[in-house]
Amino acid sequence: MKRFEIENTVIVPALAMRGLVMMEKMALHFDVGRKKSILALQQAMANDKKIFLVAQKDVMTEDPKPEDLYKVGVVAVIKQMLKGQEGVVHVMVEGLCRAKIVEYLEQNPSLVVELQECTVSKRRAVTVEEMEALMRVVKSLFESYSLLVPKMSKDIILEALSQDTPEGLFEAIAYNIMIPFEDRQELLEANSYYKRLKLLT
Repeated sequence: MKRFEIENTVIVPALAMRGLVMMEKMALHFDVGRKKSILALQQAMANDKKIFLVAQKDVMTEDPKPEDLYKVGVVAVIKQMLKGQEGVVHVMVEGLCRAKIVEYLEQNPSLVVELQECTVSKRRAVTVEEMEALMRVVKSLFESYSLLVPKMSKDIILEALSQDTPEGLFEAIAYNIMIPFEDRQELLEANSYYKRLKLLT
């Protein structure tokens, strides 16, 4: 299968994730056991190592169809892929960009999708003062949250509290807190950093 671009879209193999939501710029380790998903990984490795990671709505669904998957996910690059025991594959990926499914081109033997990149807007829909006020609220809430999580690294806390941009603050916090995958998907789908930070609160 060749990867190619037409009219600002890209065609890549896709992998349905159970209980996990990938974010842009996030590094993630996970195990893959489904044959369809392993084949998608192999196809990606045979080309440019890029794969589309998209969460499925119900973790109990064994063979998800298009209607069982969210439309927005993340194009990631495979950094490491190791075979484990009993057919399980250990994977390390790094998120590149957010994308939306335009069309499913193949469903068997593996998922292949046509995607369109959808970047998060950095344009301010609010005043500088409103954004700064929201960032102060988010930092305050995160500081309180960190006191309830004894195992949280002090480096993570200090990094988050030192951020001076909306995107930096969002990434420092959203990537390091434990939340249900449905909530993380909502954060992924938000189209501005102001909306992302509001959801984070």
